[in-house]
Amino acid sequence: TAVFNYENPQDLRPYGPALRGYLEHGGIMLLTDMNYPSQVNWLGAVDPGLSIEGVGQLCPDAGKRARILLPDHPLLRNIRDLPTVWTHPDSVSAAWTVLATCGDGRPLLMVREIGDGVLVATHIYKQYGFPNATFLRNLRDWGVDPERLRHRRSVPGGAAAHSAATRDIQAPRV
Repeated sequence: TAVFNYENPQDLRPYGPALRGYLEHGGIMLLTDMNYPSQVNWLGAVDPGLSIEGVGQLCPDAGKRARILLPDHPLLRNIRDLPTVWTHPDSVSAAWTVLATCGDGRPLLMVREIGDGVLVATHIYKQYGFPNATFLRNLRDWGVDPERLRHRRSVPGGAAAHSAATRDIQAPRV
C-alpha cells in the first residue's frame, strides 16, 4: 500500500471488509515499513486475529542480518540474507506466520494467508534493499501458485477455514 506516510496517515479501518474481500479472492498485499501505530492499527479490520503490538521499539541488532526461521518457505526462495532495521514490534498475534526475526527474536517479516490471498507485513523497507526483485517475484509466483491454491481449497471448509488452521510461529514476548 502507498498510504503509509508519517505526516498524514490514512485510516484504513473503514476499508477492512473490502481489503479482506480482495485477499479472500486471491489478492496479494505487501506492507512494508510497518513501524508506526497508524500503519498497523487497522489490521484487525481485515482479520480480527491480526495484530502487531508495540511497534517502534528500537532494535539493538539494527544493521545486522536477520534470523530466517523458515528458509524453505516459497517467499524466501533464493533469499538467504535479510537486513534488520532500526525498529521492530514487541510481538505479533499468532495469526501471522513469522518468517524472519531480529537477533533478539522479535518479528521482522510475517505472512498470513486469507482465503486465496496473501498478506505480507515487514518492518523492512526499500532504503534497506527490501523488498528486492527476487522477493517480489517469489510473492507473485507463490500467490498464484496452483498447488498452494489447491492445498488451501482442500481443507474442510475451504480456504477461509484454512486461514484459521495454518501453522503459525509467534516470536516470544520479551
